[in-house]
Amino acid sequence: MELTIFLAGTTFKLNIEAYFDFALINSFALSKYSDENPLYSIKSTLKKYGYYYAYGFTALSSLRVQKGNITLDGLIKYHQFDSIDGLDRFQDSIDDDFHLIDSRLSFQIGLGYRIPQTHITLLLSYQAIDREGSIKEINHREIEKKIYFQIKLDLI
Repeated sequence: MELTIFLAGTTFKLNIEAYFDFALINSFALSKYSDENPLYSIKSTLKKYGYYYAYGFTALSSLRVQKGNITLDGLIKYHQFDSIDGLDRFQDSIDDDFHLIDSRLSFQIGLGYRIPQTHITLLLSYQAIDREGSIKEINHREIEKKIYFQIKLDLI
């Protein structure tokens, strides 16, 4: 869903999305789990490549406020994935078909300034990503934060 409102020289643009996912997920908790547990008879793709098949969903919302040459952008996005169990190609050789869960929450806010009479925009942004994965009793979580500056050239 998208809604755009023009009010007194200011543009407000709201975007909301939600959808279901089928994905190959790199298990965030696998490294920590393997420190304490052998990986002998587990899901074949997890053992060989570190990823698993999963169903999940994604939800996101963004807001842009623009007035003249100044733009304020915000975004929040959430992904949740649950492993598909019991359907491995080599299911008969799996003794421990444990369930995996991974999630990612990201937040971003940015301020932009388009230099008048040019195609150049200066952007200052802050981003935080909260990633979490679990296997059995093992839970692994990390939060990554960054601030960055961009110079954007719009040729179109």
